[in-house]
Amino acid sequence: MRSVRWSAPSLVVLAPFLVRWGVGFLAYSIGHSLGELTALLELAVRRSWDAPNSPQPRTQIRLAGKDFARSGATPTQTVLK
Repeated sequence: MRSVRWSAPSLVVLAPFLVRWGVGFLAYSIGHSLGELTALLELAVRRSWDAPNSPQPRTQIRLAGKDFARSGATPTQTVLK
């Protein structure tokens, strides 16, 4: 088998394609995770809003805090994948 050697001109030609593909993939991943982010934020807000009327308000507030934290971690986790 013959090995392929990448010369500087061929890398210059491929670089814009690779950058566009990488940025496009990143944008798609972030856009895809927005649904999960929205659902987590909605759950957290509902829990915290309804906590005073629940039988265990401290538990509901703690769970709402965990949901808020997860919603903050979702975009970061998506970028790092």
